[in-house]
Amino acid sequence: MTRRWMEMVRGGGCLLAGLALGASVLVAVGGCGAVGDDFKEVFIEPFTMPTPSEAANWMFSADPEQRRLGMMLISNAPFGGEAPYLKVYREAMTDTDPMVRAAAAHGLAMHGEVEDAQRLINLLADNSQMVRWEATKGLQRIHDPQAVEALLIVLARDPDPDTRAAAAVALGQYAEPRVLEGLIVAIDDQSLTVNFEAARSLRTLTGEYYRYDTPAWETWADETAAPFAGRRVYKYPTYFRKRLWYEKVMPFAKRKFEQPDVPVGYELANSGGGGGDGKMKKRDTEKASKEVG
Repeated sequence: MTRRWMEMVRGGGCLLAGLALGASVLVAVGGCGAVGDDFKEVFIEPFTMPTPSEAANWMFSADPEQRRLGMMLISNAPFGGEAPYLKVYREAMTDTDPMVRAAAAHGLAMHGEVEDAQRLINLLADNSQMVRWEATKGLQRIHDPQAVEALLIVLARDPDPDTRAAAAVALGQYAEPRVLEGLIVAIDDQSLTVNFEAARSLRTLTGEYYRYDTPAWETWADETAAPFAGRRVYKYPTYFRKRLWYEKVMPFAKRKFEQPDVPVGYELANSGGGGGDGKMKKRDTEKASKEVG
């Protein structure tokens, strides 16, 4: 195992869970969904681990499954935001394979800048549910008001409830009357997950909490002159779970989870921070989050 992959194990997220513990422990990442399946396929079945350079080469493979795996491995690495990899994610947004497009959207979500928001917006109408879901989640991490209209369409019309829920989360960063209206309507969505995320975003935007009472939200919105006066700082959600038993007794198995943070480009309207036009680059988000958290 190379030193660089060991650094990924110590600092990585869901995708990199349990690598240091070997194949017997990797089964525990099953809760991460397809990511866990990727690691079982790559590291349990062949019982080998690709080096960073091998994973990078997979991104250019003729096999779409290898392209996807390589992109997921690199995008979840600490060095996955380096310029050459960003170029690959951006080019792969138009890949012929939907799972590769989804992996590219994930890469931009993790490492992209404001300019990448439009690339993600373009994927919101993709034929693949997985692509739309990844692109919608990506817009939780990159702030661009031009995404609002497309996200509202996803919230109202996308056939997949997980994608609609992701749109409800992303809309929590935009203090606009049309967003307020769209989220109130989503309280009556057939999916409980959408109901929950819409109510949570309404609380972030307004500081109010009428739970799932649509008439109460509508009455409040009609009677309130400044609905966003109690607005809270929006932070994108991240994966977290309690430590497993072996992580408590084995020091090298300790996980470090990514913390919620403000999106790239987020305007901190209520903090006085951000400077200039209120826009922040990736490197500024951690500092700004501490200032307003």
